[in-house]
Amino acid sequence: MTTPVLALVPAYAPDTAALQATITSLESQDSPVDICVIDDGSPNPVSETLPPRPGLTILRLTPNGGITAALRAGVDYALANGYEYVCRLDVGDNAYPNRVSRQLQYMHQHPLTDLLGAHSRVIDSYGELLFIHGTSGGPEGVRNYLSKNAAFKHSTFFVRLDSLRRFGNYSAGWPVAQDYELALRIARHGGVVDCLDDILIDYIDDPAGLSTRKRNAQLRMRLKAMLAHPAPLEPRWYAGVLRTLVTMITPPRPGQAYFAGQLGSTASGPDRLMETLRRWALYLLILSIPFNGIPAPLQIGELSRDGFFYASLPYLALQVLAWLQRPRLNLFGPLLRSQGIYIVLIGLSLLINLPSILANSYGTRTGMERYVLSVMVFAYYFLLAVALYAHAQNAGVDRFLAWLTRAFTALATGLAALGVVEVISWTVTTIRPAWEAMRRIVAADATSVIGRLDGVSLEPSFNAFALLACIPWLALDNGSIRARRLRQLLLILMVLLCLLSGARTAYVGLAAMAAGYLLWRGMLRSALPRGWDGGLMVVSAFALGIIVPVYAFTQIGPGESISNITRSFLMMGAIDAGWSQLWGQGFGQVGFYMVQNTSSAVQYSWELVDFFAGSRHGELPPIFSWYARTIGEFGVLGFIALGVSFSLSLTSLFGRAGRSTDPLTQKLFLVAALMASQFLAIAFSIETIRIAQYWIGWVLITLTVQQARAPGKSLANE
Repeated sequence: MTTPVLALVPAYAPDTAALQATITSLESQDSPVDICVIDDGSPNPVSETLPPRPGLTILRLTPNGGITAALRAGVDYALANGYEYVCRLDVGDNAYPNRVSRQLQYMHQHPLTDLLGAHSRVIDSYGELLFIHGTSGGPEGVRNYLSKNAAFKHSTFFVRLDSLRRFGNYSAGWPVAQDYELALRIARHGGVVDCLDDILIDYIDDPAGLSTRKRNAQLRMRLKAMLAHPAPLEPRWYAGVLRTLVTMITPPRPGQAYFAGQLGSTASGPDRLMETLRRWALYLLILSIPFNGIPAPLQIGELSRDGFFYASLPYLALQVLAWLQRPRLNLFGPLLRSQGIYIVLIGLSLLINLPSILANSYGTRTGMERYVLSVMVFAYYFLLAVALYAHAQNAGVDRFLAWLTRAFTALATGLAALGVVEVISWTVTTIRPAWEAMRRIVAADATSVIGRLDGVSLEPSFNAFALLACIPWLALDNGSIRARRLRQLLLILMVLLCLLSGARTAYVGLAAMAAGYLLWRGMLRSALPRGWDGGLMVVSAFALGIIVPVYAFTQIGPGESISNITRSFLMMGAIDAGWSQLWGQGFGQVGFYMVQNTSSAVQYSWELVDFFAGSRHGELPPIFSWYARTIGEFGVLGFIALGVSFSLSLTSLFGRAGRSTDPLTQKLFLVAALMASQFLAIAFSIETIRIAQYWIGWVLITLTVQQARAPGKSLANE
C-alpha cells in the first residue's frame, strides 16, 4: 500500500478500450491512488488484456456473483490491506485529475463525514453532455434527497473504511441499488453523507447499462431500502415511498435511461410521442404570438381572442401530465423568487383596499370580480412560466434554447413573408382585397390602414410586438453557416419591417434592444461593475415610464392627435390613482378610479367621450401603459418596491452572466437581456403582462443566472 485510497472498479466482460480509459484516468490523478479491478467471473479474464502492475491489483472472482458481490470483495480486500478510504468508478467512466485529491482533502477537513459524493457530467456514448447529476445543500440536502432517490452517482462514492466497519459493507440483499441502500443506511443510522458541488467525473449513460436494463428491479430494491431504513417521523419518507410506488406502476418517462427526463434511444414509442407532442406544443405556443385578434371560440373576457392563450392550453396540459409523473414543488421556487414582490403586492393590495374594492362598481363590473379575474390571469400565466422553466430543466437548457430558436426563426420567416406581401399591397392595389380578406379570417373586425403594418394582428402595435420578439433569437450566433446567414437575413428584414410598421412601439423596442445589446457587450461594465448596468436599465425604464406620460399629458390640446390625447389622459389618470393613495387602488382597480375622476381634457378626444359618456359608457377604459397601471394599482411605494425587485434581478443577471465565459451562459444572457429590454420598452404602450416577452423573459433570466452559477449544468437534478 502506497496510498490511503483504493479505487474499486468492478468489471464483467468489459470493453477493453473503455476499461483502459477508466484505469488511465485513475492513474493520472494528481494524488496517488491504488486501483483494484474486481473481475467478476468474466469469460475471458481481465488480466489477459490488463496485466497487473505496481499500484494495480486484479481480483478474479469465480463464478460470476454480480456487482454487489464484487464490491463486497473489493471492500474486504481494502480492509485487509490497511487502506483508509475506498472510492468507486465504473468501467467507461472517467475521473477528473483532481477527483481523488479533492475528495481526500474534504474528508481530512471533515472527519465526521462517512460517505462523500460529487457532481458528475452525465454524457452519452458520443461524449455529448446530457445533464449534471448531484445534490447540493450539504449533508441536510443529501439526507432529504435520499428520501426519494440516490443523491449522486455511484461512481463518485468516496467512503471512509472506518465507517464501513461501523455501518457494514455493501449489503448482499441488494443485487442492484446497492449504492442507494448503503448511502441511505449510513444517513439513517447517524452517519454523515455529503456531496461536493465540484464536478469530478464523466459518467457514461449507457442504454445497455445495468440501471437502464433493470429499471423495475432498481425500483423494487429502492423501495426495499426505504422500508428497511424508515424515517416514520419525516413526511419526506412517506412521499418517497409513494413516489417510488407510483413510478413502479407507470411506464418509463421519456428518456428514462437518462435518469432526468432526457429523451434517449431506449425510450418507448408512447414516451417518444409524448416528448414530441410537448416540443410541438412549444412550437405552436411561439407561433401563436401574433394572433391576438382571432374569432373568439370562447367568451372569456380579455382572453377571448388571444391566440397565445389558446395555444398555451395544450402546452400547459402536456406539461402538467409530465409533472404528475414526477411531482416537484421546487420547480416553483425560482419563478416565485423573481415574481415574489409582485405576488406580495397583489395580496397586500387586497388587504389594504378591501373596503373600496368591495364598494367599486361600474356598469356590470364590480371591484371584487375585477380583482379575482386579474389574479386568475396572473396565476395562469405564472403557471405557464413555471411549465416553460420545467420543460427547460427536463429537456436540457441547451436543447430548450435550440427549440425556442427554431420556433422563433420559423415565426420570423412567416412574419417576413407576410410583411413583404403587405408592403407590396400598399402600392399594388390588385392584391389589396385578397390581403384584407385574409386578415378578416385571422383578425376579425380589424381595420387595415395603408402605410402601417398590421400582419395577422389586431393592429400595428401588436404586430410590432411579434416582430420584436423574434429579433433576440435571430441575433444568436449558432448553427451551421447557412443557418446563421438565414437568421442574419431575417434579422435585417425584422428590423426593416419594424421601421416600416408605423408603430411607435417598434421604434422604442428597437432602441431599447440596442441599449440592451450594448450593455450585454459590456459597454458600461467597467463603469458599473457587479451587474449594476442591468439594474440601471430597469431603473431608467421605470422612471421614464412615469415621466413620459406626465409630460405627454401637459401637451394635451386641440392640436394633438386623438390617439395621443386618449393615451396620455388615461395613463395620467392611472398615475394620479397611484399618487392619491400611498399603496394604490388595488390590483385591477385603477379603471374604477379613473371613471370617477375625469377632467375637462376629455373634450379633446371623441374616444374619451365615447368611454365616459357615449356608447362605451359602462366599460372600464384601457390604461395603455404597464408602468401607469402598476403605480395606480400599488401606489408609489409599491411601484418603487417592484422597480427595486426587478432591478436587483437584472443586476444579478448582468453581474453573474457578464463574468461567465461559458458559451451556453452567454447565449442565454444575450436573449435574456434583449427580451428584458424589449418588455421594458413594450410596457410603455401595453398595460398587461400576459404577453410572451414578459414571461419568457423571466424564464430566460432565471435559467441564465442558474447556468452562470454552474456552467455546464443543463438539467436539474432528479
